[in-house]
Amino acid sequence: MKPFCSVFAQRLITGIIGSILLGALYFYAPPLYFSLLIVAVGLWITVQELPPLVSPENPSFLLLAQKPLYWGFTAYYVGIQLYLLIRLNHDPATQPLVLLTLLLCFAHDGAAYGTGKLFGRFLLAPKTSPHKTWEGCLGGFLAVWFILFYLSKETTSLLLIFLIAICISVAATMGDLFESYLKRRAHVKDSGTLLPGQGGLLDRIDSILFVIPLIYFAQNFLLSILNLNCFNSVL
Repeated sequence: MKPFCSVFAQRLITGIIGSILLGALYFYAPPLYFSLLIVAVGLWITVQELPPLVSPENPSFLLLAQKPLYWGFTAYYVGIQLYLLIRLNHDPATQPLVLLTLLLCFAHDGAAYGTGKLFGRFLLAPKTSPHKTWEGCLGGFLAVWFILFYLSKETTSLLLIFLIAICISVAATMGDLFESYLKRRAHVKDSGTLLPGQGGLLDRIDSILFVIPLIYFAQNFLLSILNLNCFNSVL
């Protein structure tokens, strides 16, 4: 239990500090600054974290940068999704969906991790990710459902919230499993060490990369059923 408590404490402290910084940037800085952060995250992952996962035998970015296939994979896996997030961020009407995406994914990942560690017994995909469990998936789903239920308008049906929560939870889990597949191929535990207790930036946004397309293409629908006034930026 002690190693779990130590790692959990590191994850918690990193999460709190990161949430404060992201919140300050989102609410009190022009949207351009948040978009620049998104670009910086994408560049860091492309240069530092993806090369060892994609080509563990020769993880040099300078060599991989000469291969069109690497840029195609990076654009499809990271670039397009972060571009969609930037587009949402620069429209005042859809900017609250950026914070919603982060909140849903971080809550899902945190709840899935804690629930899986405490109550996990049945493995979800042992060959791809030996520590992920069905109990963790349930915990992540409940966290997403609770947030959507809390933010939903009075006229929104519970069944609809339930179905949306399932879609987002499945997408978040698939994002996590895909990155786990890349890490398992490369025989590494984390994509990096930038975030104490949480690994690299890709470890932190793997679920976001799969959830963003759902949020983006359902933006009008989500804005019509959710009350996101509290997510409006100050600027």
